[in-house]
Amino acid sequence: GPAATARVWFSPRVARWIREEQPGVTMLKDGSLVREIPYFDLNWLTDEILKYRGEAVLLAPAKLRREVAETAGEVMELYR
Repeated sequence: GPAATARVWFSPRVARWIREEQPGVTMLKDGSLVREIPYFDLNWLTDEILKYRGEAVLLAPAKLRREVAETAGEVMELYR
């Protein structure tokens, strides 16, 4: 199986699409949702989060949050 699982928060703006892809995911009261995402590779996980353009946030594992945030910052610099 996968090497690890990440917990990712999705904003209300994108949560409905996530729910359509993943039936059984629980919506939060504000319309957002938190989903467990299995992953093997940090680069893949980072790309998966960044494709939502700020509408997804890595909650756990906490030790990866800084790396994902730094990569996001670098990507944003490229588009400025």
